[in-house]
Amino acid sequence: MNDQAKAGSYGRAALMIDHRSKVHRSMEDRFGALTDALLRGKGLVLERESRERVLQEVSKSLDQAASQLKKNADGDFSPDPRANRFPVYEKPFEKQSNSLAITALFKAWEKEALQLKRASATPNRYRSVFANLRAFVGHDDARAVTTEDIIRFKDARLAEGISGKTLKDADLAALKSIFGWAVENRLLRSNPAADVTIRVSKQKVERERGFNDEESLTILKTALTYSKAGKESAALACAKKWVPWLCAFTGARVTEITSLQRESFKTISGVPLVRIMGTKTGEYRDVPLHPQLVEIGLLQFVEASHTGPLFYNEKDQRGRGAQSQSEKLAKWVRKLGIVDPRIQPNHGWRHRFTTLARAVRMDHEKREYILGHTLPGLGSTYGDMRGLVEEINKLPTYNMPSSH
Repeated sequence: MNDQAKAGSYGRAALMIDHRSKVHRSMEDRFGALTDALLRGKGLVLERESRERVLQEVSKSLDQAASQLKKNADGDFSPDPRANRFPVYEKPFEKQSNSLAITALFKAWEKEALQLKRASATPNRYRSVFANLRAFVGHDDARAVTTEDIIRFKDARLAEGISGKTLKDADLAALKSIFGWAVENRLLRSNPAADVTIRVSKQKVERERGFNDEESLTILKTALTYSKAGKESAALACAKKWVPWLCAFTGARVTEITSLQRESFKTISGVPLVRIMGTKTGEYRDVPLHPQLVEIGLLQFVEASHTGPLFYNEKDQRGRGAQSQSEKLAKWVRKLGIVDPRIQPNHGWRHRFTTLARAVRMDHEKREYILGHTLPGLGSTYGDMRGLVEEINKLPTYNMPSSH
């Protein structure tokens, strides 16, 4: 039948007079439906001339298949040497505009992230990475960013003194995540950061990761008596005074504390507590206030504050107030003489809290809840506030001057 179609004598075409018309009609009757099914399966719609070329190739392929089946029937099961004569089919990428701004890509990703209520600190961290990338490549076209650009960006960041761990966990993580999201949403053909990585050597532990007693007292004593200096904002002055103390007795990440609002402080069943929103999990946790926090006047400060953020001005920070204040606090701690590069000026409190919690034999499950770590069966509401109070109260107080 295939030969009949090619000769113009298949089906009703045999009754036609013009030979060219007979061949065209025969080929259409024999291979047209199969060709259309093939094109539909690939999601393709072709103009007439291209479709006819495909029709010809379909007829050749059927002859090739018949020949191979005959060989198999005769006992020859060797591979068809012509089986790979066509290139691997790749679905054509949907037509796009010539460029996609890096800033527009980030905003599109951020919009979805906020709609899905992902931890707010993540967009803030990722925003600076993409700003740095845009400045480095010297343009704002996400579709023009190549893997080579990402590698050069990585090398440049290392040359600036950025640690390998920060580069891997912050910069590369942000680039892989957002460019990957763009591919999934058909904004980009490929992820230029997908295969770029860095091997980070395990650091030698030469000292405790948290603040030691002397460093802790230096920061807390300065914080307790701190007052607004020069032109700094009142919110930043409040952050310098209260954030170190809250970090010391909650073990929270510093941005979780700089994000706190007046409404974050509550009293439930007679227990004063702070509701902390996890920057990584996006879930809240209620942590009882240590008696020393109450003693030094934290609740009076909260009560006297306006509603909204306690430690930054919402209007001035363009959506990254908590992160911005955290960065300023880190620089301030360095100026206090905490200059050992092996200690993180903000995260040192979280490590110290863990060390002290182990030393006073704080219940493991309750400690993990207080720190905001994920454990099977633990949710936002612990259900044993009195138990949490007992564990928090195990932490020792800090010796401070009698007046403040």
